[in-house]
Amino acid sequence: IPVILVPPDYTSNTCSQCHYMHDANRLTQAWFKCQECGFCWGADDNSAINIRFLGAESTCRKRTVWMQEYLHTDRRKPLRLRIG
Repeated sequence: IPVILVPPDYTSNTCSQCHYMHDANRLTQAWFKCQECGFCWGADDNSAINIRFLGAESTCRKRTVWMQEYLHTDRRKPLRLRIG
């Protein structure tokens, strides 16, 4: 089974839905709530979705993809994500 190394930077405080990153998104150790779109989920589950996304993007692009390529730390409209 091939192993894809995914950089974990910013995966815990970035929204898996709109990719808005802010330290305030992490309400507690257990809960995540996006300050931009309002998405609320378990913090570990949200991070896992981000890591899965980075793994899929890294596979498609045949290179390591970092979360910083998708971060929106200001209030701009999120990037349209490539699906498929």
